[in-house]
Amino acid sequence: MTHILENCLIAGVLIAIVLLPVILAMIRSRKRRKQKISAELIAAEQERDLSFQHIDHLDAFVIALDPLKKKLIQMDHADYQIGQIDLEEIDSCVLEEKKRGNTLQLLQLGLRDKDQKILHIVFYKQYHDNDWHLKRTIRLAAKWKLLIQDVIRPAA
Repeated sequence: MTHILENCLIAGVLIAIVLLPVILAMIRSRKRRKQKISAELIAAEQERDLSFQHIDHLDAFVIALDPLKKKLIQMDHADYQIGQIDLEEIDSCVLEEKKRGNTLQLLQLGLRDKDQKILHIVFYKQYHDNDWHLKRTIRLAAKWKLLIQDVIRPAA
């Protein structure tokens, strides 16, 4: 019985020695990434003279809105590239879902401008984004549709 306990103790210590640095590195990496995203958003606010009132973090990007200046910012998590959409040029916003059977393959906002060009903000793409967050992503896409519609068609 003591051999089993000793072997379990040795295995536990070895696992802790291997897993602990990996877990700590992952935590530090996530923390640095969040700090980098926050710093980039603050820099974008200052450079563009904006004030973000709505910010949401999704799996692949961060989306932020300044409703007073009618500007939408989308920042990619991979390369921290920032794209800006001027909502003064947008006429309509629709939530588009593409399904195969009951399976959602694509969830995106379609923004149509005055020249009838369509800009897409992809919230979910099957096999690319995390399926575990799909319900949350659907709610966020619906929320952003309403936020954008409120900005492009203010209440009278």
